[in-house]
Amino acid sequence: MMIPKQLKDERYRFYLVANNNKIPIQKGWSTVANYTYRNYTLINHIRSGGNWGIITGFNNLIILDFDSLEFYNKVKAKLPKTFVVQTAKSKLFHYYYHFKGEPISKIGIDDEQGKRVLDIQSNGAGIVAPGSKIDRISYRIYKDKPINTITLDKLKELFKIDEVRKAKMKLCLDKTASNPEQVKDSIKVLKASGLKQVRSRHFKCPRHDMMNTGNLYVMDQGECYCFHCKKYAPNAEEWLKSYGK
Repeated sequence: MMIPKQLKDERYRFYLVANNNKIPIQKGWSTVANYTYRNYTLINHIRSGGNWGIITGFNNLIILDFDSLEFYNKVKAKLPKTFVVQTAKSKLFHYYYHFKGEPISKIGIDDEQGKRVLDIQSNGAGIVAPGSKIDRISYRIYKDKPINTITLDKLKELFKIDEVRKAKMKLCLDKTASNPEQVKDSIKVLKASGLKQVRSRHFKCPRHDMMNTGNLYVMDQGECYCFHCKKYAPNAEEWLKSYGK
């Protein structure tokens, strides 16, 4: 599954997630190591079966991340209709909204026993995106609708929220730019190691046979990642060291 039409907007930011997992592959995924939906690194990662996530806050995105089916059933009829994803293992739901108002920090909602039933994910939180898989079970689109807007007043009405904190982290789209010098350094190191360069940032991975374009890729911040075997390192030296070269 590729990126849904609702998320094909340059104002969103996405990150790479470890295979069969929810953990981001790269450090700084919420600030510099993230991508637009058009980015080659993200597209190839998804095409090769990798998991991926979306960062809340960009494009005023917040996500209602339900942790309790009982609580969800109590409030679902009152929720504004929107784009919804069902999670892989728990089969609970992520409701996507554009927040109308000043950005807010994440809000946790507990039941009367103090058990977490909902997280309102916002301002830099990461959520695993549809098509990702855990134990071969996919996060799937549950309601294929446009992403709706929601206000703070509506959130307060729905979830009896008393205290709301303003967002601490200021999200900035221009922080996701490439670092050309680090890219050049990694390419130089890989070439010096004897790995075959197929294109400007593509190399043949020595861990496996592969036809056509090399699967080992130098990413925008100089990191090295193989789309086939999912091996990642923050630079070429570390990548080669993990391989034993």
